Amino acid sequence: MDEARLEFACPRGQGLFGELDLALLDPADPDERHFLILAEHEELAQAIENDESEVLVGGQPINPRLHLTIHEIVASQLWADDPPEVWETARRLLDAGYERHDVLHMIGSAFTVELWTVWHEGKPADTTRYVRALRALR
Repeated sequence: MDEARLEFACPRGQGLFGELDLALLDPADPDERHFLILAEHEELAQAIENDESEVLVGGQPINPRLHLTIHEIVASQLWADDPPEVWETARRLLDAGYERHDVLHMIGSAFTVELWTVWHEGKPADTTRYVRALRALR
């Protein structure tokens, strides 16, 4: 197992998130990974608790639930190493100087385009198309 990939996907937690001791959570468990990812996004967690469907982050409106869901999807892809090009892309972008969170967003944007294509154009999911989008990230 590639420890660097797993640590990148979802690092072990530290400290408290609400009353949750993050150090007790196992990133290998998707349900516990959810809380670790949520803890990395305190402003979105608060928006979800307040039942807000849109918040401004960096001047951009986002749906907090959708944003966190995309993070979970990317983390799950990395955890499973499926497709392996997700980790290849992450390493390439890290080597180019991007920060971890920015890399996760970049990968998530490629996934979101694929998701949009499936939903709005009625095309079936296409790993080749997704991999092409990942390779285009710079």
